[in-house]
Amino acid sequence: MRASVRRSIQALLDGVDMVIMLAGAVSGAVVGYTYYPATFDADLRLAATGAVALGGTFLFTTVADALLAPLRRRVAQADIAELRSAAVPSDLDEALGQIGAAAETDAAHRAAQAAYRIDLSKSLLSSAERWRGYTTCPRTH
Repeated sequence: MRASVRRSIQALLDGVDMVIMLAGAVSGAVVGYTYYPATFDADLRLAATGAVALGGTFLFTTVADALLAPLRRRVAQADIAELRSAAVPSDLDEALGQIGAAAETDAAHRAAQAAYRIDLSKSLLSSAERWRGYTTCPRTH
């Protein structure tokens, strides 16, 4: 499974989790507020509604986790498989080369993300391909 597909699926699952939690909270609040006994103290209605809303959130997320577990497991196994297939360096020089390349790529991505402050068009400087990261930075005094 490609990394972009896994990231998209993970983002979708995170969004689904948020929607399910919100649905559980809303349904719990509606149930708690609607079916609060009239003979009980009205001052406790809000607290009871909040408690039922938390219970609804817990119930909904528990059921959703049980239903989405196979998909989450498959995405996690794909992540582990990719990590295992990554090239393991054979010596220290190769490891330092991989670390240096990763640091350069990270620096370029950070520069592109931070470019929104100076590039109001959001087109010229926000591309990571236009940036070059360096593993060492010259010191200024």
